[in-house]
Amino acid sequence: MKTITFKLGWINATVRKVSETCYQLSIIHPVKCVQRFTSLQECYDVLIRLDKSRRQGA
Repeated sequence: MKTITFKLGWINATVRKVSETCYQLSIIHPVKCVQRFTSLQECYDVLIRLDKSRRQGA
């Protein structure tokens, strides 16, 4: 399976395609978290929200 690694400044995460309809998002830093989503876009949305919350000081 293909794995995509993200290093967005302070975020360190990977997305792995588990099956045709399942993507696993593993956030390594700033918090350890593993979640599964039905689309790659959902994984991107989570990373974008996490980045925005950090920029706003939340």
